[in-house]
Amino acid sequence: MSAQDQPSAQETVAEAIESKSLSRVFNAYVKETVRYIPEMTGHFAILNVPESRVHMDIDPKKAGFTDKQELMDYMAGLKAMYSPHETSVAHFDGKRNLAILVYNGPLHMQMFADPIRDPLKNIVGIMDHELGHITVEGAYYYSNRHSATEILYAEAAADVYAGIRHISRFGGTGDDIRQLSWQRAKHMIEHGDNAHFTALSLDRLADLVDGYDISNVTPYQAVDLSARIASETAPHSATINNASRFLPPVDQAVMKGQGYEAALKPLADKVIKGNMDYMASKIADKYLSPFLMEEVQYKGKPVLLDGAYWDKVRIALCNNQTSQDKLGVLHGLPVKQKPPSV
Repeated sequence: MSAQDQPSAQETVAEAIESKSLSRVFNAYVKETVRYIPEMTGHFAILNVPESRVHMDIDPKKAGFTDKQELMDYMAGLKAMYSPHETSVAHFDGKRNLAILVYNGPLHMQMFADPIRDPLKNIVGIMDHELGHITVEGAYYYSNRHSATEILYAEAAADVYAGIRHISRFGGTGDDIRQLSWQRAKHMIEHGDNAHFTALSLDRLADLVDGYDISNVTPYQAVDLSARIASETAPHSATINNASRFLPPVDQAVMKGQGYEAALKPLADKVIKGNMDYMASKIADKYLSPFLMEEVQYKGKPVLLDGAYWDKVRIALCNNQTSQDKLGVLHGLPVKQKPPSV
């Protein structure tokens, strides 16, 4: 386990990415974080598990360590604890007041940047998500001490924080945010990952990005804005669990053996019949739309859904989306718009 020296220049994360060096990006990330969130000075680090490196701004005395060696032993213990994990995590030690982002390798889902074309941008998005867990009130959770609804809020706040920071650092449009929104819906339907269904919160952020320039929102303000959006948009776990019962899972064996067309058909049948509740319908629409617009690739080739059946699905989906756009939460209810008052 080795600690990485901090560069003297106040290089931004966006500038460090140009170097193509992950170590340099993590060094810049630590410096940038304590610069914008000074409360973290002396208490913040990134632990790079695969490379056994620590990028930190930690004062051993402030954190209650007798010396730097005890601090490094502590980090080695965290590495041993988190090495079996498949994803990166946020680690907060309340006793020592340490905030540590644990990076566990590049095998993650796509965030806001293409992980093949822009791997470092994608990794920064992952780190921003983990930092959001620590900085946004109510967004940190661990073990089984939090309810499923609290976890949905926490994941929504973390995703929104990462989205805001992505726009602040790199610019972009609402479609960049919607990319992760679709990924979250995809993982819910294909892998049963209800806990990370943050699409509603990300869609709210995407709409804001389309209508406003939020590039000057500071990290401090991003914390507050993330909490506002998550508080208004993160659903109750019962709502998502009930919706998932209406959504036929995409059979992974069928998908691998016969392709997406066969695997999507049970869900497409539900869309044609229209026998889903409001939330399930919204999730199905979000998930299926890119497939029907032939924007999704599988094994390096576009998924093509041709023929009369899929045209019927497109019409049903279009009608459903039109109604939802017009009526919102009143979709599917026996309501009429009142005539304008004289």
